[in-house]
Amino acid sequence: MIWLRRFISIPLILLLILFFQISATTHFAASNLITTPFYLDNLASSSVYSFLLNEVPLSTLEETRSNSDQPDISMALNTLDMSDKQIVDSLNRIVTPTWLQETVESQVNDVGNYLTNNVDEFTIDISIRDQTKQASEELKSLIRNSNLHDFIMDSQIKPLTANTVQEEWPLGIKVSEERLLIAIKAVATKQWVSKQADNALDEIIPYLVGEEDNFSFLVLFDDRIKIASSEFKSILSETDYYNLVYSELVSPVIKSAIGEITVLPHQVELSESEINDILKTVAPPEWVKEQAEYAIDELVEYLVGDKETLNFSIDISENKELAVDSLVAMAIEKFDKKLELLPDCSEQDLMTLLTSSNLNTLTCYPSESGMRSRIKNLTDQYRTDILNSIRPRIIDSIPDEIELNENILEKQSIAGGTVSEALIEIRELIVDGWEFTDEDLETMLINLGGEKSWEQFQQVRTIISNGINYSNYDLEEDLIESGNDQSIETIGLSRKYLGIAQNLKFFVYAPSILLAIIIGLIGANTWSARLAWSSSAVIIASFVVWLVWGPIFNSVALPIIETELTSVGRTSLENIDQYNRTSSLLIEKIQEILIVTTNSLTEGIAISGLTTMFISFIVLGITIIWDILGRQNNLFPVSVSNRIVGSLAPKGAYALTKLTGRQ
Repeated sequence: MIWLRRFISIPLILLLILFFQISATTHFAASNLITTPFYLDNLASSSVYSFLLNEVPLSTLEETRSNSDQPDISMALNTLDMSDKQIVDSLNRIVTPTWLQETVESQVNDVGNYLTNNVDEFTIDISIRDQTKQASEELKSLIRNSNLHDFIMDSQIKPLTANTVQEEWPLGIKVSEERLLIAIKAVATKQWVSKQADNALDEIIPYLVGEEDNFSFLVLFDDRIKIASSEFKSILSETDYYNLVYSELVSPVIKSAIGEITVLPHQVELSESEINDILKTVAPPEWVKEQAEYAIDELVEYLVGDKETLNFSIDISENKELAVDSLVAMAIEKFDKKLELLPDCSEQDLMTLLTSSNLNTLTCYPSESGMRSRIKNLTDQYRTDILNSIRPRIIDSIPDEIELNENILEKQSIAGGTVSEALIEIRELIVDGWEFTDEDLETMLINLGGEKSWEQFQQVRTIISNGINYSNYDLEEDLIESGNDQSIETIGLSRKYLGIAQNLKFFVYAPSILLAIIIGLIGANTWSARLAWSSSAVIIASFVVWLVWGPIFNSVALPIIETELTSVGRTSLENIDQYNRTSSLLIEKIQEILIVTTNSLTEGIAISGLTTMFISFIVLGITIIWDILGRQNNLFPVSVSNRIVGSLAPKGAYALTKLTGRQ
């Protein structure tokens, strides 16, 4: 009879193997697959956080530098004058792998507990205030140590200088594009720009992170004006001092004083330009340079606020005296040319010239030298008249000092207005500095993109200052706004069932335990033997679990999975045109994570089988030892056995005495 029962237990053992496979797999899945720590542990063991902050950006930077389709980005990276490793190190100082891992794990655990119905609410709260501050420090270092200054000069300022040199400059100044760019670089040096950027960031960052409600930073140019003055003087020395001093400063005054044409006696005329050219000719180059630099120095004093008005004078009294002889020579030369152009005089005409007492103008001039000598006194008198008129008509009309003020500059026009207006704006900028506030930022953003741009900026500022905040209430609001009200109910049901699955995960072993008990009851008559049969059946089922999910899976299924993942990865790369190496890295990492996750799952199931098998062996061993010791040494005292036997029914007494080894 016992052998028949044991034969019947064989299919039950096979059924136990099947049930135990299902129980072990289901229990491990409920314990791990629906809990976030399982996935987070696998991500950590795959070093995914360091991978995202190191290997991925390094590969992306390398491919971007060599990408001919994005020359601007590639040029910007090269301009930074930083290796890819240095850029990635800077990124890691802003966002460390440790911070990223801790942040992801804490937030994902909260959401996971909510989804498995362990808690009724979740809140994602990620603070990025410290990262923003660190980014500011890294940006300062980047500006100081990179070629960003030269890049901005060449890419942004140089095109502006190209347009600027095409415009008409005040006072007739001309400058080349290259020379103007050199001057700008000398004024706005890398060190000075870096300092201004540091000051600006120190003011803006507290505003961005919510520590301040407003910001304001001031850029002062007072220490730049002397450098600009020196550069301007150098530009003048490379162009034409004379043009600045005479054509643009002295000439307008001469024109105003003597008129466009000066008429001397006997129809001799000297134009304003001729007089100005003579004054230029007699002026020493050193004097011209001195006056030009003096004018610039006076302009600088006005621009920096040391003088309230732009008013100075240039002394040309010595120049006038030096110019007298040249003016006389030109006037006499013009008179002699006029004589040569007159008609030839006859004898009668000559007599008329000699006898007339009121002759103011010659109407003819003899060609024969003898006849000319007869009117020499008359022509000499004419020359004397011209000579004597030079001083009162020209020299005395020109002032000894040229007064220069805003009125003169108002007549000089440039693009957008007059020189005077431009100087007033520049003076205000230098004296007061350039101030930029949060109100200016608001105006700028609104002008660029409308009110929405400012609202978006404020949203970004809120995120930076308060962190990234999202809760289950926000999720519900978003679902309602998107018209997915039904999803709220679906999420609720999912949470309910996931919670039940986690709470009742141990009950999946109930069928297996029941089968093990039945096998024990059928396979033996004594309790120790029954326990041994149940333990043995569990050992067999546990061994099969370990065998299937351990050696068999690793040698058979895992290679197939790896091959399929590799094939899928290759297929995915075929559709990617750019950043193939980076995409390949990401696909390989995803494959690695999937393999690690699969191994964790199968190893967990296999280990659970080994654990159950180990416990079952212990139970079996204890049962065998107990049975052996009980039979040999009569573990129960006689008095105790008698009392137990006396209190039980005959069949129960027989079973107890059989268990304790008594016959």
